[in-house]
Amino acid sequence: MVDKVAGFMEVGLANNGQEIALKHAVPRPDANGLCQIVLSPRYARYLANLLVEYAIDADANAAGSLDKERHYRQVGHGRKSGT
Repeated sequence: MVDKVAGFMEVGLANNGQEIALKHAVPRPDANGLCQIVLSPRYARYLANLLVEYAIDADANAAGSLDKERHYRQVGHGRKSGT
């Protein structure tokens, strides 16, 4: 299961479902050699919510009680960017 944020970042489970993975295209470093991901407030809230959901899944997976369907997800909550 993978969710997209802002069309360029993916959030999902890794390492047998016991950790959360953030995947994104490697951005170009700025003049100081730093890379940053800039999100609107809407996408930042969406990412924060996804991280909480995946943390719940990872905890349940580690305990051996992961339910295939996320009962805490809102009905109609899509996998598209920001929905």
